[in-house]
Amino acid sequence: AKALHRFLSTHNKFQYPFNLKTLCEAINLNTDRDMKKVRHNFRKAFEELKRIGFAEGILTSDDKISFVKL
Repeated sequence: AKALHRFLSTHNKFQYPFNLKTLCEAINLNTDRDMKKVRHNFRKAFEELKRIGFAEGILTSDDKISFVKL
């Protein structure tokens, strides 16, 4: 959640969805492990970011991520 927060803090608009693997590379997250675990970690990070009132993330079935800053 911290790395995702840092990444989102440097971007002021999200006009298009991010690809999951591209975002993993941007925040230096290891993509060699099972993608099911990566998706689970992102969902937990989304919950944390929403809890602190920073942003809401949506992960679609085709591994696209959209963000809305709160």
